[in-house]
Amino acid sequence: MNLWTSKNTKPNPKPIPISEGLLEEMVEAKRLGLQSDLRVLAQRLRAEAPSQSAGFDAGINWAVLWLENTATGLTRK
Repeated sequence: MNLWTSKNTKPNPKPIPISEGLLEEMVEAKRLGLQSDLRVLAQRLRAEAPSQSAGFDAGINWAVLWLENTATGLTRK
């Protein structure tokens, strides 16, 4: 018996209709989750980055600012 063509498999059920309001809430929750993850990443990067040189520090600062700005942009409408 081929595993890819098993006779015991059932077809996928039809998707459940989702209201527009619920869909918008799900998208907003995803944005807020991503925003939180990016902010945590920026904080960790800032806290753990070794201070080696002015150029290196400028690069770290640029990356942190980019992460923070991207996180802020996720919740703007």
